[in-house]
Amino acid sequence: MITKKLLLIGLSILGMSCTDVQEKTYDELINQGGSDLTSGAYQSALQAFTAARDKTPDRWEPNSGIGWSNFKLDNLTLAASSFSDGSAKAGAGADLYAGWGFVLNAGKDYAGSNAKAKAALDLDSNWTFTYGLGLSASDLHVMKAENYFALGLYTDSKVEVVILNPAFASVDVSTDAGRAELAKEIEIRKGLAKRI
Repeated sequence: MITKKLLLIGLSILGMSCTDVQEKTYDELINQGGSDLTSGAYQSALQAFTAARDKTPDRWEPNSGIGWSNFKLDNLTLAASSFSDGSAKAGAGADLYAGWGFVLNAGKDYAGSNAKAKAALDLDSNWTFTYGLGLSASDLHVMKAENYFALGLYTDSKVEVVILNPAFASVDVSTDAGRAELAKEIEIRKGLAKRI
């Protein structure tokens, strides 16, 4: 009895009643979480995605939503953990790997970030984030270019830039001047891309 009262108090503090959680279907919770994520209500999105995961723990989508919500709330460790958990579930999609890539980039794990961005692009080369935020495959290519540059892999960085700006193909990044141009182009591309 005390446990149920504590649960009800906790849920009402968080803005979601026990009845709301029990009455909403998995799809309704996923849709609510997505809508909240799109509108910037990240704490509410986190609650909805968590409730969806609790209802259907074998699906990857709630873990992806939890990861993105935690990322937007600056909880990088929790975000990475949720993305990792979701990746172990069948059919994990590009949204999950893209989010994981952004989290690892924020944590300066540049090689890990590129691996996850590549996984997202391998799943969907024209990726656009399901819940808006203006994110697309271009953002992943910019992030990969930035990561490779940070790792000192200038040729690989250039490859990503050329995907976004084919005119950059003639720049020689084996020289200091070429690397300076590459750094400038990455900054330009970051300005053009929607970064989170």
